[in-house]
Parts: sequence; C-alpha cells; structure tokens
Amino acid sequence: MEANMKKRNLTKRIFSLLLAFVMVLSIALIAPVPAEAASVDYRILHLDNGRKYFTVDWIKALITEMKAAGFTHLELAFGNDGLRFLLDDMSVGSYSDEAVTAAVQAGNKAYNSKKSYSTSVNELTQAQMDEIIAHADAVGIEIIPLLNNPGHMYTLITAMTNLGMSPSYNGSASTIDLQDTAAVSFMKELLQKYVNYFAGKGCTVFNIGADEYANDKYSSGAMGFGHLMSSGKYQLFVNYVNSLNAM
Repeated sequence: MEANMKKRNLTKRIFSLLLAFVMVLSIALIAPVPAEAASVDYRILHLDNGRKYFTVDWIKALITEMKAAGFTHLELAFGNDGLRFLLDDMSVGSYSDEAVTAAVQAGNKAYNSKKSYSTSVNELTQAQMDEIIAHADAVGIEIIPLLNNPGHMYTLITAMTNLGMSPSYNGSASTIDLQDTAAVSFMKELLQKYVNYFAGKGCTVFNIGADEYANDKYSSGAMGFGHLMSSGKYQLFVNYVNSLNAM
C-alpha cells in the first residue's frame, strides 16, 4: 500500500510539472500586441439619432462637451429604426430623389406615431450634417456614422413598401427579406450613397449595425437569428453582411 501511495504521489508531481511546463510554453507562444494596436484609444459616445431626432445645435453642443470630457468619437446612429438624415440626392435606382425622400419622411412619421413621439422636424439635411461634421473636426471629435441593417429598419421598410416593394421578412416591421432582390438592391445602393458621403467627409469608420434580425417577429428562444438558422437561411445573412463590409 505504501508503495502505491508513493507511486501516486510521484505521478501527481510529474503531472503538475507537465502542466506548469505547458502553461509557460503557452504564454511564450502568445504573440505580443503590435505597438500600433496597443496605442489605439477610442472613447466613443453613442447617440441614437435614428430613434429620436436631435437638432444640429444640440448635437454640436454635445460634441463640445464630449471633447471636454475626453471622448474621441461620436457614433451618430442616424439610421436605427428611424432614418434621420437625408442626402441632397436620395435617388435609388429608378426611384427619384423626390419619391425616396417623401417615402422616408412618411416612414419617420409612421415610426413617430408608433412611439408616440411628436416633432415638427424629423430629419437632418445634408447641409446640417456638413455643419455637424465641420464642428466635430474643429474640436477634434471623429464621427462614426451608423445605419443599422438588415434589421432596425422600420422607416426604410415603410418607405420601400410605400414605393411599391415587398421588403418585409415574414411580416417583420423592421427587417428586410434577404431573398427579396429588389429590397436588397435598394438597401445596398442607398447605403453606398451614405458610405460615399461620410468617406468624403473624412470619416474612417462606418457602423452597419447588423445586431438583430426580425426580433419583432420572433421574440423567444434564439429569436430572429434562430429562425434564420432553423430555416436554413443564416448564410444569406452572412453573405449580406460581408457584402456591406466590403463597402
């Protein structure tokens, strides 16, 4: 029995030494963080200007306060359920600027009604966004624009429906059907216009959101993503997001 005890103790010691060796080796194999990555310091404030309209002066005042508080970036979510920023040219494909603008404005009013939110102004103009970015540049705050899709698109779903499309995923009020080529094409072309605008203003990051999918329709279990997976359509989402990322 004593011999067996010694044998077990020896085995434990050998195992402990091996474990310690593996731990040291694993630490040695971890690549050091590159100096340029280690120096990145983003202090970001997120303003959901999609769900609720904020005025130019309010946003500019916020940017000034952010700088004083040590922030580096304002993530301006102009598209998140609502769509609160209109370009000078909102034309998409065969749909004219006037038609798309009117459809978005109607979509925002419908969203405001849904949320019991009332205002006489609903969208920032391109000239106003120019002013916001110029102020941000002047004080040293970078703008990160956000247009959330393919979910959180209540206004755009309403707008596309008003334009004659059938963009909704299984009756969702906020998510496009990624098998609907017309809706996907419309969204990608519109998004590219916004990407081009903000890139031209010197913005280096654009957030596409992609955080939820039809959660208003599938609100239990794995929710919208779970439904995509169970119906064999999750790869559609992957392909769509990758195509947006390429922009």
